[in-house]
Amino acid sequence: MTDAADLYFEALEKSKGKLANFDKDVTRIENGTQTCPSNFTGSKLGMLDCEKQLDTHLFEYITPIRPRRYVTVDEQKGLVLGVFMFNTPGTIKSVDVPGVGKVDESAAATRPFSEEVAELFKIKDGKIHDVVAVMVTLPFGATSGWSQ
Repeated sequence: MTDAADLYFEALEKSKGKLANFDKDVTRIENGTQTCPSNFTGSKLGMLDCEKQLDTHLFEYITPIRPRRYVTVDEQKGLVLGVFMFNTPGTIKSVDVPGVGKVDESAAATRPFSEEVAELFKIKDGKIHDVVAVMVTLPFGATSGWSQ
């Protein structure tokens, strides 16, 4: 089950949604807001599913996602909980979105910062069905405080 969650981060880093094994009805909620499919007005991602969102390259500003610590796995309930450090150097100002062309990254993505993210994955039949994340923004390069 941690392999399924880890492929999510690989897909995020490589902008290749197919790398993650998403359920067709997957949802992602970040800090209480559903971001996949997005339900907030003005999102560049609209109602795209998680796989298609990653394919847009709009998340290329997040790299690397290290360390990745899986702290709890409940095989009976299909839950994986981890704490991850998302690092954003702020150097990517725009991306080439397939079928659209050059798209400017959001102002938030073009500044250096790190985020410690607690993320809970619901895995069913080897597929990611739900992702719930709680994020705390930190200075760029911050560490988790846990040894590698």
